[in-house]
Amino acid sequence: MVTTRMNDLSSVHLPDPDFKPRANSRRRTRKAIIGLLAALIAAAMIGWLAFLGWGVVELLRTGANFIDSVWKPFA
Repeated sequence: MVTTRMNDLSSVHLPDPDFKPRANSRRRTRKAIIGLLAALIAAAMIGWLAFLGWGVVELLRTGANFIDSVWKPFA
């Protein structure tokens, strides 16, 4: 059985102060990828909603032209 004493400094492993873990750069890369993906999804949603809005405006315009063409002979 190995016993260590409180003043035995040979078993203490201090981290190297110049060591930079790669997990921090991976986390930063992952956050950047997630941010770009979120921006892409937001841009696609804005484009799709604009396309749908344009379609609704075009349908309303077509309906108004139809009602106008039907109403003119009676006016």
